[in-house]
Amino acid sequence: MAHRRWNGTPAGFKNASLVTHAHPSDSRAAAWTGGPYVIGSSTAADRPAYQFKEINQGLRISFTLTAAQAAGDRTLRIGITSAKANGRPQITVNDTWTSEIPAAATEPSTRTLTVGSYRGNNHTYTYVIPAGRLVPGTNTLRIDAASGSAGGGGYLSPSYGFDALDLL
Repeated sequence: MAHRRWNGTPAGFKNASLVTHAHPSDSRAAAWTGGPYVIGSSTAADRPAYQFKEINQGLRISFTLTAAQAAGDRTLRIGITSAKANGRPQITVNDTWTSEIPAAATEPSTRTLTVGSYRGNNHTYTYVIPAGRLVPGTNTLRIDAASGSAGGGGYLSPSYGFDALDLL
């Protein structure tokens, strides 16, 4: 499962064309929420470029695996471009297993995502999904924004910009 190529930008994701010149609440932006992203039928433009803890928590990705693909440990990588208020992804697989909250990446201490910049220190979070948590057939991955900070609420809540995701 690959979800966009790794290039250090949110280009291609929903609302990415606005992020350098419009606030996330701008009326030209599509809703930051949506139904599950389905590997094989959804496009990158269906997936929000940013995840805000208080705006679009619980983004879902649905995908199908064969028995061979579901066997053994699997590694999920989520690349982010920048983060605010120590935002970082925490994952839940099939509503049965939740990852630990990873350490926050070193990022600028500004409001990058709401002032026209997705640029930060680009960080890749890696999660080892234990054998037996992914199943043959349909699987669902939920991504939540975790943080030890309250942030400022709404679009100022803990957040990050997506670069890419893949399951190895």
